[in-house]
Amino acid sequence: MARRSKSEAGKNEELDIQYIIDSIKSNTTSGLQLKESYSSDIGEGVLCGSNPRNGGNRKKHYDLFIDIDNESNILTKKTEHKGCQKYKEFQPGDKPWIGGVQFHNGGCELYPFTQKYARVWYDKLVYSNYQKEKHNITANIPTFEEFWKECKTQGDPKTDYMSQLKYKGGLMREERKLILDSFELTSEDIDCIKSCVLEIANKCLSEKELWLSINGDIHDKFYSKWYPQFRIKSIDKVEPKKELDLKIYFTCKIEMFKKGVWIEQDEPLLFHGHLRWGSHQGITNLRFDLK
Repeated sequence: MARRSKSEAGKNEELDIQYIIDSIKSNTTSGLQLKESYSSDIGEGVLCGSNPRNGGNRKKHYDLFIDIDNESNILTKKTEHKGCQKYKEFQPGDKPWIGGVQFHNGGCELYPFTQKYARVWYDKLVYSNYQKEKHNITANIPTFEEFWKECKTQGDPKTDYMSQLKYKGGLMREERKLILDSFELTSEDIDCIKSCVLEIANKCLSEKELWLSINGDIHDKFYSKWYPQFRIKSIDKVEPKKELDLKIYFTCKIEMFKKGVWIEQDEPLLFHGHLRWGSHQGITNLRFDLK
């Protein structure tokens, strides 16, 4: 098994998912525990098989297929896996993705307000010569259009300026505070964020027909919890907070899909969006992740 570390997270998850699939197929101790918890948590049909997802396409918002025998036929459900190394029982109110990092990774191009944030960053730190002078950057300052293109890039920077800056900026805690102090969201921004998040989150959630959460070591001792598909009915509260980065907290009404019917839930769903740089600070991959 790959060492449990952040750098090996992707490889660990691939191994865990394959082990889950093999365990269900072979009726191992782990497989039987997963089947029993499915029966207890969902209670619709019998978990009878599992298969891997084809390929590693990031556009696929699920991890594996689960087969359910409902007596008349076999239903195959796209299933999201979330794992946590801590061996602990699940608590009422736990979110399905409680053991994972985020349930949607959103590039800045999906949310119009991120361009407004990028503009403040550009004006304060790039166009002003602040970074060029502080870090002795010899390359020409990029235009905002070039900078915005870098914000949307997931890989290495394309401009000479950003390439030189990549390993010099560090965590930029003071600069990030400076940007947030100069950045404000209008009521129009909030309405746009609410609309975008509702559409994007539900599109992502529509592909997660089952959720499987694991606490502990799937190869040894673990707790498992299955959740049915759910969707956001409405976003009732949006609360931006300026922390080290901008985080936006959402309070939502949700509906769960049970026995062929969408049922509104009494408890609200709470989650937040995190505006952050996926690569080095201010270089590439500006993103808004929902978690």
